[in-house]
Amino acid sequence: MGDESMSKNTKLFAGLLGLALTAVAAQAAAPSVSYEVNGNELVITYTGTLLQSGDAVNWTEVTSASSPYKVRLGSQKLFFCASASEEPVDPLVPGKDMTVSLPGGVSLNMIWINSGSFTMGSPSDELGRQAGEVQHRVTLTKGYWLGKYEVTQAQYKAVTGSDPSSFKGADLPVESVSWDDAMAFCKKLTEIEMAAGRCITEQARRNIRNFGEAGINLVQIDLNLRDAWQPDGSTDISEAVQELSAAESANPRCAIFIRLHMNPPLWWLAAHPEEETVYGKSGEWFEDLPDRLISGDNEHAHRISIASELWQEEAVRHLYAFCVQLESHPAGGYIAGIQPACGKFGEWHSFGGQF
Repeated sequence: MGDESMSKNTKLFAGLLGLALTAVAAQAAAPSVSYEVNGNELVITYTGTLLQSGDAVNWTEVTSASSPYKVRLGSQKLFFCASASEEPVDPLVPGKDMTVSLPGGVSLNMIWINSGSFTMGSPSDELGRQAGEVQHRVTLTKGYWLGKYEVTQAQYKAVTGSDPSSFKGADLPVESVSWDDAMAFCKKLTEIEMAAGRCITEQARRNIRNFGEAGINLVQIDLNLRDAWQPDGSTDISEAVQELSAAESANPRCAIFIRLHMNPPLWWLAAHPEEETVYGKSGEWFEDLPDRLISGDNEHAHRISIASELWQEEAVRHLYAFCVQLESHPAGGYIAGIQPACGKFGEWHSFGGQF
């Protein structure tokens, strides 16, 4: 680790005797590297440029590598390094288009979609209309980025490491992809952006950094338990990890306080309408808080009844799993506390369940 040329790198050692992972902070876009053992292979997931060495002194770029990169385990010692880019990170700027740099030098163009309302569905007299295409008004309360073109095979492979297409061509659209494959692609792409430190706005990054330089390292982030609460009963902390990592990338010394909104997912409320309380609109102040509304509902804020025993039982289980998983994850080391919040505006902060 004493080699100054490696000060911007993350090193990964793989060999017959064991594995070791060490991260080194960088001033430019921070690299990331993680691994898992799959049978007799070491699967390396990384961002940045992958370098390889047999002695941890002389390094060469693995020019053919793309993340995830697979290495067969054996008796030979190998060292791997994910080198940071010397280029500054281009922040996400809402309202502006952007280009995402993927592993292997592949680019992905994204365009900004403004928030607003539109009519979804088709007219009743449209030729070929399906029964489920009833017209209804949909409101997007927040803008988002959308791929400018269809995802190419080169882009898909750069993110996932594979190409399931039958009609091969780097610049051709990827095909033979299921819904689950598409969701996995989006999740992995988000992880890449998180590792590059781009998944928080520049204003938020500047605020966290400026407060840190002034000696104020406490950061609050808002998370929703419903994002971790999965239909199969599992608890997925990936979105929480992304938010924590983004804050840490802006200030590595930060201590993060999570305000965790305990409302269940919309699908859960739909399955248990008797457990729900529907609040009426509360005047102009409420009109100024569209992010407090469930997407697509502009008339009422659907919230769980805090008297619901079913919700308390299931929410406690997911909260416990949420905390246990974060405790064992490196990102959890930045957490200073968790504040459960519920009620109309998250004003209720006492959670009655017992772990």
